[in-house]
Amino acid sequence: MKKHFAILSLCILISFGTNAQNYYQLETDLSDPAIAKGGSLFLTYGFNKNAISIGGAINQLPKMLNEQSDDFNEKRNFQFTLEYQRFFKDGAKGFYVGANTNYSNITIEELSTNAKADLDVFRVGAVIGYVWMPWKGLVINPFVNPRASFGFDDTKFTSGKTYEGEAFAPFGGLKVGWRFK
Repeated sequence: MKKHFAILSLCILISFGTNAQNYYQLETDLSDPAIAKGGSLFLTYGFNKNAISIGGAINQLPKMLNEQSDDFNEKRNFQFTLEYQRFFKDGAKGFYVGANTNYSNITIEELSTNAKADLDVFRVGAVIGYVWMPWKGLVINPFVNPRASFGFDDTKFTSGKTYEGEAFAPFGGLKVGWRFK
């Protein structure tokens, strides 16, 4: 399933024609290495006031954001994201709104027993952001992304402890990258 999701995302990104207003953009979310012990990479194709982005990441939910960190560790082994953005101004700068979907493989580890459970989680959310380009090429992109999770149910371990999954989560970050025309 994850292979099909990645191939479909890439095909959608490549399927658009080229013209003078098109661009490619390569970004990373600075919150991944700074907060979540991981990394991410996003490739965006933009045309007119629209942009489509595919990305991947690995990271770990930091203790400060995990209310269950005394008993459990949550690690995102990998995740693939497909996102659409619609800008209000020409040039794909300034405010945008959009939607995204995300597939993640997550491992929950119970710390006292080292027992692990693997979950396949799908997320769907809205995204609101702002693209600022202080000079040609450099992209600074703060965003918020509230999203609903599917497949992230409560996970019961043999010890009797239960990891409480999230049905809804606020999310956000700060992407930084470079735009190529």
